[in-house]
Amino acid sequence: MVCNPRRNALLNALLKEGSKSDKVDARKLAELLRTGMLRPVYHGEHGLRTLRELARSYQTISKDLNRVMNRLKALYRGWGSPCAGTQVYAPRYREEWLNKIPHAGVRRRAELLYQQLDGLQGVFHTIRQPIPLMVTITVFNGFLMGRMHRHGI
Repeated sequence: MVCNPRRNALLNALLKEGSKSDKVDARKLAELLRTGMLRPVYHGEHGLRTLRELARSYQTISKDLNRVMNRLKALYRGWGSPCAGTQVYAPRYREEWLNKIPHAGVRRRAELLYQQLDGLQGVFHTIRQPIPLMVTITVFNGFLMGRMHRHGI
């Protein structure tokens, strides 16, 4: 439960009186929670946690996508095929690029990297769509409810 000490006068008063230590404060908070004296803060359905998780997912998928693309280029460069630009990733040129690899095992590895690339690109485009909407909703809710976190977003 998240509580706002300004809206919980009892909480504010109890935490200020007596000796100060984490153990004492924890006991006081536990007692207030047990007796139902704390008022929770409403976060809304679309809180910052959802936005943060979407952002983390976006960042993770983006890094994974970058790694697969780097591996593909490294594979072709290892076989002496220069591959500047993005043509090496394009589905319509894949057969042409795969034919540059004479060894069957290495060609199979490239095919698997292309499968990973396709899957990650699908997930990347799926996850990218709701982020601008979530930012708008979160900012709007924060503005209306007065719950904007000014630090640590």
